[in-house]
Amino acid sequence: MPHYTYGLLRTDVSSEAQAHNNTLLGKWTLGIEVTDPELARLCGFGNIDPQHGRGGAGKSSAIEQALGHPLPPDGAALVTIRPDKDSFGAMAVLMLRAEGRMHDIEFGLVAWVGTMDQMGFHNARSQYPDLYEKYGDKDATDALQVVTRSPDLRLTMEERVRKIGDILTGEMSRREMREYVALKPQPLGENPDFDVEMHGQVAFVTAAGKYHAARDWANRRYTVAIIFDPQYRDETQERDRNEPYRRWCVIRQRGVFDRHGFEEALNKAEATARSIPVCQLTSIGCKWGGPTNIVVSPKGQGHETRLSEEQIITITREHADSGIVT
Repeated sequence: MPHYTYGLLRTDVSSEAQAHNNTLLGKWTLGIEVTDPELARLCGFGNIDPQHGRGGAGKSSAIEQALGHPLPPDGAALVTIRPDKDSFGAMAVLMLRAEGRMHDIEFGLVAWVGTMDQMGFHNARSQYPDLYEKYGDKDATDALQVVTRSPDLRLTMEERVRKIGDILTGEMSRREMREYVALKPQPLGENPDFDVEMHGQVAFVTAAGKYHAARDWANRRYTVAIIFDPQYRDETQERDRNEPYRRWCVIRQRGVFDRHGFEEALNKAEATARSIPVCQLTSIGCKWGGPTNIVVSPKGQGHETRLSEEQIITITREHADSGIVT
């Protein structure tokens, strides 16, 4: 029975990050949503990344792809740079399959996690009401979120993956699941402590240190929103060495906004700001990108965008107001 190790790659530019990543990368490594091309290149077993990879188009998710992906051999390392339900869930699916427990997996829950990751909660709810009815407001979904992300849980990567496996198979007790659900941050009200400015139909939301909460909050309220966190802390780094940096994200509702043209314009401006060709952004890990309805700035300390606030707002407005939808 294969046994795997699990790792969260660091995306900052530092000797410590390189040393950490070197312990995880190599010919026995399978990447899962390793969106940094240089790190992905070092994953000897390839990279499960149906949304961000070439030709992904957001038509599947890592957790769903893991149901049929060839199992890595014993001793393989499963790594990601995205600590979310989709990538950690994919690790759990591969683990369960390797242990001969494929038929214990609740496939509907896997489909719901994958659908939410592709299109966001609200679009998933409207387009897949049957999945929402069964899983949308259930403890399992909230527990998955907490086990994946909560910094209050002192769990190793393997412990997180195994607990996610317990949730996906229905083997976690109701008591333990509710203990995790109790740790979930409460929903933000109508007037959270964010600075919100409207630029036409585009909302500009500044949320220091609250990137994920602001993104979820704005996604429920605006057609197009820019999220700016001037104190973003990378989840891939240890707490005591986790220096904040500036992170940006632009979200759109499904069926509006020229997303492809917008991403191209951002990367052209980014390349100009760095005095390099656009094609070089990928190799240095400084390209804007993301899944179908989200475009995010480059991730990791040392990769921060060089675009100004004014440039980002201007480019976003131009494409939001263009009337073109992609």
